[in-house]
Amino acid sequence: MSSLKIEYRRIPAGSTILVTGGSRFIGGHIVNQLMQLGYKVCSTGRDADRSVWTNKFFEQPHGPRKLEFVEVKDFSMAENFWNAMKGVEGLIYVASRIDI
Repeated sequence: MSSLKIEYRRIPAGSTILVTGGSRFIGGHIVNQLMQLGYKVCSTGRDADRSVWTNKFFEQPHGPRKLEFVEVKDFSMAENFWNAMKGVEGLIYVASRIDI
């Protein structure tokens, strides 16, 4: 578990943080760390079907409804993120522009 003290946080626990690419290796690690710190997470990805495993994976240790997924087909256009950004207090962008 992360040891970041509550008094050092700029965004209070319980807030929602958007993590792009949260179903990938680095993004998934970030999602896990945020959930351990008490945040809710909204994750984006290009394909909703490929992200189904993330909800199941994170639900067991962190509980239900802590992770929301928003499909963003084209990461190159900022307008595509407006739906994912609603109600979000922070953003961590780790998605690559090219899906290998």
